[in-house]
Amino acid sequence: MSFVDPLGLTDTPFRLPKKNQLRNCDDPCPMLEKSVAATLLALKQAWVNMYYDTGNLWNLARYNPVAGLKGSWFGHYENFFNLKAALVGLIQLSEEFGCPVNPEAKVWGYGAHPPLAPGEPFPGAPKL
Repeated sequence: MSFVDPLGLTDTPFRLPKKNQLRNCDDPCPMLEKSVAATLLALKQAWVNMYYDTGNLWNLARYNPVAGLKGSWFGHYENFFNLKAALVGLIQLSEEFGCPVNPEAKVWGYGAHPPLAPGEPFPGAPKL
């Protein structure tokens, strides 16, 4: 189970639910809605982590991880875009199955950008 897959429909993070799994459900919409909500939350948290940079990764580990720190700034950047891609995939699956999609998920999925640097949001970034 993961943020991208809160119901355990898939076996690894960032892999979208398989269409045949969804087709075999009486109503796939609740599962997709929960997956979209969890992925949106994870994407927002990734943005907050980069914006506030409490681990000071921008200064200490911008491109490469340093022992004792959790990852690197660039690793958080990649994570942000992986979550964003997963969210877009879930939005598209939801629409394909005729399920409602939270408008905020669409704003973040299609319009969000990571901060340019700690404390510097991307111009025009969605509001938290």
